[in-house]
Amino acid sequence: MRWITLFLALSTPSLAETPRPPMVPLEAHPDWAAIGRVNVTGYRRRSACTGTLVSPNRVVTAAHCLFRDGEPARVEDIRFAAGWFRGTPAAVGRVTSVDFPGLWSPGAPATADTIASDVAILTLSDPITDVEPLPVSKGDGGEMRIIGYRWDRPHALTDHTPCIGTARFAPALGLTCRVVSGTSGAPVLTLEDGAWAVMGVTSARADGITLAAPISRQSISRSQTPGIESASTPMRRD
Repeated sequence: MRWITLFLALSTPSLAETPRPPMVPLEAHPDWAAIGRVNVTGYRRRSACTGTLVSPNRVVTAAHCLFRDGEPARVEDIRFAAGWFRGTPAAVGRVTSVDFPGLWSPGAPATADTIASDVAILTLSDPITDVEPLPVSKGDGGEMRIIGYRWDRPHALTDHTPCIGTARFAPALGLTCRVVSGTSGAPVLTLEDGAWAVMGVTSARADGITLAAPISRQSISRSQTPGIESASTPMRRD
């Protein structure tokens, strides 16, 4: 391993960095309404990552999306725009708390271990009832893909497929599909029982491999203690 680079929300690499992956077809966007943008807007701050609705009031994204210079975003500045497409969301949720089920820290070096914990779970103030959540993987999927918003096309979904897994960066998920910078938090999807389920959260890249933090149904259900409640509340982890 040479170097692991976080997919920072506002990074802007050269267009020659990697071939542009295809956009999700216009007519298919409603099928992916559970995937949306996690927008952070505050004083001298504006950023966006991808997030995924995994229950009516829970969204998963990358933990590093919620920090700048080691400082967490204020919860009141975070919104989830489900199904964001060309400036219009399918639904918008306000965030009341953010939980970090792993041991990720904004000051830790980017290693396979810290990437594997780069997960944040957002709890919404009100459930989103008009968008069907994506299920969390049972752990027995097959075919994989990543769908999210990239830095140069932030208003429509990009489909990174096909993806093949590699064990080189365990415990992080290593995937051969090359995700363009700006897609932090995008779900790693796996095909289970004929439907797509979320098995991870896109975080970084190393040696041409996309790295993601794995998630499980247990980690989502355990996340009851908020990591960030307000600007003045210190972070806590399970």
